[in-house]
Amino acid sequence: MISLASHLRNNSFTGPIPDTWASMATLSGLFLSNNKLTGPIPAFLTKLTFLTSIALDGNAFTGMIPSDLGNLVQLQTINLKGNQLSGPIPDSIGNCVSLNVINFSGNSKINGSIPTTMGNIPGLQWLDLSSNALSGEIPAQIGNLANLQRFIIDTNNIKGPLPSQIALLNQLQYLIISHNNLDGGFPAIAAPPLLGFCRATPNTFQTCPPTDVMANPSSLAFACSFDCTGSGKKSTTSAAPGGYANATPAVIIATALVLLMSWA
Repeated sequence: MISLASHLRNNSFTGPIPDTWASMATLSGLFLSNNKLTGPIPAFLTKLTFLTSIALDGNAFTGMIPSDLGNLVQLQTINLKGNQLSGPIPDSIGNCVSLNVINFSGNSKINGSIPTTMGNIPGLQWLDLSSNALSGEIPAQIGNLANLQRFIIDTNNIKGPLPSQIALLNQLQYLIISHNNLDGGFPAIAAPPLLGFCRATPNTFQTCPPTDVMANPSSLAFACSFDCTGSGKKSTTSAAPGGYANATPAVIIATALVLLMSWA
């Protein structure tokens, strides 16, 4: 199969993706990161059903994520970070059952809710939807993602409660939900067993778990260093700089690298 590999990254290509690429029926990888490409993401990409990787991050694409994205049932990674995309995440993404990585962060105008259909992607490990304009609530179906390791949705307008199904994510290592409008009570649930980095502030939680839950090292409130002083409407991450709580040195180092590199 044809694979457009890393030599197309980090150049100064401009303009739209050429329509002539629609004829590349067996294309398996599209790597165009960090160029100066513009225009919409072409709809014909959703007809290239052998695609396993799409990396269009660091460009200036506009318009919406193609509604027929779900045609790409072999897709394993999709990175659209740092463009100017707008509109909702299509519900059809739930048909991309081979996905391991979704990064739609840093588009600022991607709006609507997190699709409930994302709960249909069993192998999803990395979900980064940060720095957009998402609203609505975190769907309970997130608890279906048994392999999820990173759940990053900070800097949106997401409201409602933090679903108790978070406790079901046994592989979760990074939980970043800060800078939203999450409300209600901070859940009195257990932390996922591998959780090493949690940032839950600021939000607008109104009530806190009982004191014994707050003091329990196995609770999510403890892992997130949730602060129930004063009105209980905010949390802090005082356990360690940047929101670490009970993190091992390996997790701290790995997290620092992730934050520095921003998965570009």
